[in-house]
Amino acid sequence: MAILPDLVPAELLSEANAWDETLWQSAYLVGPLIGGALIAATGASIAILMDGLSFWACALCLAFVKHIRGGFHDEDNPPGGGTYRFVGDIVTGVKGLLSLPVVLEITLVALALNWAYGQLEVSLPLLVHHEWRQGGAVLGILWMAYGVGSLVGTTTMVFIKTGTHRRLWMSTMIAGMGGSLSLVAFTHGFWIALLLMWSAGLCFGPYAPLARTIVQEQVPDGLRGRVFGIRTAIIGAGGPTGSLVAGWMLQFMKPSVWIGLTGAGILFLALVILAVRPFWKTQ
Repeated sequence: MAILPDLVPAELLSEANAWDETLWQSAYLVGPLIGGALIAATGASIAILMDGLSFWACALCLAFVKHIRGGFHDEDNPPGGGTYRFVGDIVTGVKGLLSLPVVLEITLVALALNWAYGQLEVSLPLLVHHEWRQGGAVLGILWMAYGVGSLVGTTTMVFIKTGTHRRLWMSTMIAGMGGSLSLVAFTHGFWIALLLMWSAGLCFGPYAPLARTIVQEQVPDGLRGRVFGIRTAIIGAGGPTGSLVAGWMLQFMKPSVWIGLTGAGILFLALVILAVRPFWKTQ
């Protein structure tokens, strides 16, 4: 995420992020299928060995990547070494994030969405098993539908020019995901639930590359690595804390009710993004 702006021209950054996300979604879908086939054919040990070797293949590919344009400035680096340098990098990253209001807003939105996704990982299995009285196959197919929807959404985004309407696109994607999840909570029909999970993935899949492009454009070259590191740490806290809250709340209410509230919260978040239009214009 940090080096991509140094590898592609600025006018192709949005398309590059969309392709990057498309490849990730493809790997997320195909990887488990290949892993299952390898385990069935050769055993788990060989599958893990192949997984490890795949990282060596990635390292080999990265070794041949050449920077098109430099983005590092010595004057941005804190003096000193060791622990002092490490702490200085963290402080610089935090200050950089706080000095960029749009980037900070997108980061907090990503934190909230990751928080909601963490809750879904706990509440959706309970919905399928306890309320719908269905097995693991149904749950797996629902998650697969979400993944396929995300893949279709990110691939489509490669060919769409968002222009100056990116805030509207982002809020629409979030609203589509929230609305789809809210409806999932109140349906017992498998095919309707499957379509809604596909719709949730379709709506939300393109959001990540679009938001990432905006952040890459906003952050100065010399700060990009440190700001992205701080952003990743903040956003990463959303998943486990969301799962923790869901596990506690689901002791007192049905999973369907909690998923409905989660979807409503995501819809509210989309309205908040729309409400800050004047702020985005000034930035």
